[in-house]
Amino acid sequence: MTNNILNKWWQGYREADRSSKLHHELMTLVHGQSETAQRLVDLEKIKHPGQSESWYLDKVVYDLRREA
Repeated sequence: MTNNILNKWWQGYREADRSSKLHHELMTLVHGQSETAQRLVDLEKIKHPGQSESWYLDKVVYDLRREA
């Protein structure tokens, strides 16, 4: 039981760390325009509901890099 709790905590920690890094990268790609970044993430949330926050950030970053 304790092992399961630790695994869930570790997964949550890794997800938060990954989201933080992706958010920083996204902000760099949109030159610090937080409204633009949020709008792009919100559009992906509409197109692909039910994904994790890091999935949306990764998708937006991937699309911006591909278009550059």
